[in-house]
Amino acid sequence: MGYASTRYRTDGLAWVDRTLEEHQDWSARARTALLLAIPSDRPTWDRVEGQGVVQEYWARTRAYLGHGTTPQDIAYAISHLLGAGQVAQAFEQAGTSAQQTPTAALTQTLDAVLQALQEPQPAVGHLAEYYVVRILGALDTRADIDVSAIAGYEWAYLPLLRHDRCLRLHEHLASAPDLFAQMIASIHRPANGEPRPEPTEEEVARAHHAYDLLNSWHTIPGTRPDGSIDQDALFAWAAAARAACQDRLDSCDDQLGKVQVACVAKGQTDCRDSPGAAQSHPVGELRRLETGGRRSRRVKDRSRAWLPDLLWP
Repeated sequence: MGYASTRYRTDGLAWVDRTLEEHQDWSARARTALLLAIPSDRPTWDRVEGQGVVQEYWARTRAYLGHGTTPQDIAYAISHLLGAGQVAQAFEQAGTSAQQTPTAALTQTLDAVLQALQEPQPAVGHLAEYYVVRILGALDTRADIDVSAIAGYEWAYLPLLRHDRCLRLHEHLASAPDLFAQMIASIHRPANGEPRPEPTEEEVARAHHAYDLLNSWHTIPGTRPDGSIDQDALFAWAAAARAACQDRLDSCDDQLGKVQVACVAKGQTDCRDSPGAAQSHPVGELRRLETGGRRSRRVKDRSRAWLPDLLWP
């Protein structure tokens, strides 16, 4: 490959084309080796297709998508890298070129990385957190993907995002009481206390995800763009959340009490009358809630100890 690289630098693509024409009897491996010796860019990729060595080439190439690479070419390269099983390299290219990469290519990469993470020894590189944050940051600016889809990726990658991103998932949670109910159900057993089988690893992970999400959630439902609270929207959200948590009302109301604390802390004293919060946490208990509370600390300790008192749905 050293000789081929040198000849390419001297004579350019004309030498490559002439060599391929003169050696049509070469094996696919030999033709791939020649094409791997020159820059990985659109002119080379066109020749890869012309020589019929697409799979061999993309399984072995190391692509460098510089600032001059078009969004179409970035998407093309990422798609072919993923198709050849080079998930780590596709992830790196999508992460470093996130702002120039089309939305479909970014989501395709995130899906592939999630799949790779299920492997016993996932090969996604050592900068996974950095790349995920950059990709999600790019998606935040796109009009061709909605908040719920971004929130879904945040949920899947939540362990990597705890300290490096303002979660759209928090915004989505504040407008989706059914999602709030799912988080409560992922953490807490129903009030009837029926015995349940041992949790699977997936259920354990879901419970910890849900606990971390609710524990980091400070977006009050009904918050207006100017930061004030629409109390009617807040009360409607709380009522819907309680309706969806009928078999876990104590746990639901405990979390709603924390919403009440945050609301009162913002000067919205009428929030004390919100459904669930007023029933579970009288105003006189606000001080105890603000300092953690015995129940909140107990739930936190159980979560970190992975004790079976948590629900694994």
